[in-house]
Amino acid sequence: MKSFRLLSLSSLSSSCLSSSLWCLFFLIICPSLSLSINSSVIYEDDYDGGESKQNELEVPPRGNTDDNGLKLICYYGSWAVYRPGRGKFPVEEIDPFLCSHIIYGFAGLSYDNKIRPLDPYNDLKENWGKGAFLRFTGLKKINKKLKTMIAIGGWNEGSVKYSNMASNPESRKTFVNSVMDFLERYDFDGLDFDWEYPGSRGGKPEDKRNFVILLRELKQAFEPKGYILSSAVAAGKHFMDPAYDVPQMSKYLDIINVMCYDYHGSWETRTGHHAPLYGRPNNPDDFQLNVNFSINYWLAKGAPRNKIVLGMGTYGRAFTLRKAEDHDVGSTAPQKGQAGPYTREGGSLGYNEICEMKMKLGDRMKSQWDPYYMSPFSYWDRQWVGYDNMKSIEIKANYAKAMGLAGGMIWSIETDDFGGHCGPRYPLLNTIRRVFQSQEPPRMPKPSVDQGHDESTHRPSSTSPFPSPSTRSPPPPTSPRPSSPRPSSPRPFPPSTTTSRMPSSETPTTTTRCIRTSTTRASASSPIITTPMITTTTTTTTSQKPWKPSSSMTTTSTTAQPTKRPDDSTTGSTWWSSSTPWWPQKPSPGASASSEMWWSSTFPTVNRKISISPQNSIEEKITTVKNPFNYPAKDDDDEFICGEEGLYRQPDDCTKFIRCVETKIEGQFQLFFYECPEKTVFNNDSKLCDWVENVPECMKSVPHYYFRGNVFTIKNTILPKGALDHPKK
Repeated sequence: MKSFRLLSLSSLSSSCLSSSLWCLFFLIICPSLSLSINSSVIYEDDYDGGESKQNELEVPPRGNTDDNGLKLICYYGSWAVYRPGRGKFPVEEIDPFLCSHIIYGFAGLSYDNKIRPLDPYNDLKENWGKGAFLRFTGLKKINKKLKTMIAIGGWNEGSVKYSNMASNPESRKTFVNSVMDFLERYDFDGLDFDWEYPGSRGGKPEDKRNFVILLRELKQAFEPKGYILSSAVAAGKHFMDPAYDVPQMSKYLDIINVMCYDYHGSWETRTGHHAPLYGRPNNPDDFQLNVNFSINYWLAKGAPRNKIVLGMGTYGRAFTLRKAEDHDVGSTAPQKGQAGPYTREGGSLGYNEICEMKMKLGDRMKSQWDPYYMSPFSYWDRQWVGYDNMKSIEIKANYAKAMGLAGGMIWSIETDDFGGHCGPRYPLLNTIRRVFQSQEPPRMPKPSVDQGHDESTHRPSSTSPFPSPSTRSPPPPTSPRPSSPRPSSPRPFPPSTTTSRMPSSETPTTTTRCIRTSTTRASASSPIITTPMITTTTTTTTSQKPWKPSSSMTTTSTTAQPTKRPDDSTTGSTWWSSSTPWWPQKPSPGASASSEMWWSSTFPTVNRKISISPQNSIEEKITTVKNPFNYPAKDDDDEFICGEEGLYRQPDDCTKFIRCVETKIEGQFQLFFYECPEKTVFNNDSKLCDWVENVPECMKSVPHYYFRGNVFTIKNTILPKGALDHPKK
């Protein structure tokens, strides 16, 4: 039985404050009416004992954003503006009274060590852009107490460029000065540093010391202006130890956002909950991979409680099971789960997608509560997802309160049920607010096994705790992208569609934000190549921003015995229905343009080369989910040799580019091939897809229709005769 919630007039009126005008009109016309409304609230299910209970969400009063001194920090993944349908989330959807701090993701680092926007068309007003930066900081005009910040970095941005910048005093000075100008120009209240991670992913051992120096110099510049300095940090010991001098960095940071999610994900071959509060006592793999360990480890390393903020996810990590009947934690899952209709990233589902899915599937979708993880997981057909619901989020909020932490953080605001399609709006965020506003003494949650729970059926999850990162924006929300100031960037093409998020530099979506090998906001990890002549089958995660290859587009593969990894394809129909695709699809090999939609359960395969040396290369077969902007280009016969990590234009085609990712074996690189959106070329200076007018060396190699309007002179350069003609083949 599904539980039905009874809404009182007072609770209806509270929810109406941030809802539509007709609701306010109804309350004004009928002030004396005592009413109750039955509403199916699928996310109110209480999974203890497998039974649903009535559990009304009381929406806290608006306007008190720093409740009992506790911060509620919300990341905003700006690429959500490109999502289709009910998933689209522009700045104006943000309720400025929900959070104490809202952080805009992301900005990047340019080639000349300056902070820069990653999506100029959306972020800036120049060149007919949307001006999201100023619209975002303008939310403070509605709520004077609100703090708006900008995040720099993220998984997709990688580590190397930040390592190089932090190691040089002149580069640090340039960076700090650019940040000061950036914050003042766009009216941000501070900077959130999301370097993933010092000392790893191509970084240097000296990064730990240099990061402290950089934070000190930023803090010294910030203090006269009163700017806030925070950092999104790893929750996993694996990344923490080489990255952070905790006592020293704590001196300069105002807020430490511990990314307590993505402990497990589809980069592994067994199901696992991505944000467990505790681990199972009989499972050694769980010992470090849980929220409780991460928070206590940060405290033990010297971080002050009044600066630590507990990160929580408003999304789940999804898997495709080998067998539908084998659906417990630790079950074999050779592939990532199907992508949702809004986030469109395989292996990840927003909470809004999960709750709508429960409404769509009804009893077909089963749910269980794990007494140690203190979180639910759901399964249907061969799909499996572990996530946080209102009950588990309430438990984590109580945990943060009982531990005396500075508050809570969520990645990210746009994957909560912000539209209220399953019940009240923002159910997860409002649950945290209700706990933080409560005057009752906090209750420390303790794991307990309920009578009906058969723990023996739960097998250990994958022994690989960290995805071998490849591209995240995520590709993990989560973290951001490439950087370098560029000339006027092109508008996402075509302008009329909602597009997936800008290929972030290295989100969102799959770095673990509490373990952060993956946000939000927001995604996958690249495979570890164990021997030079192995062929494996792996799945790639697509990122969600339109311009740069997202880190979640990287492959997830096994670290040992890669040749034994199953090559199962996802089967079964998707849980949502749609008659027409939102995007004009690029046909897969051998298919007509109209024969496949992006939500198809059959995935095209492309080739990727791994560059080992000028003499050797390995070909791997990759299964990838289609992404209209990150559609992998076919590998050419001529081998491209990587000198270091980064993005490079293909020598023989300006419309294509290559991403080089260093493997764990020194001198070996993985190559990922991408194609720019139509009518754009890859700019080697800005590391972005750009208008051809801004890339003079490509003017002779593209069709004339790539040029905008009748542009015959560019930057005072007269184009030679025939420059706009298509080259003869």
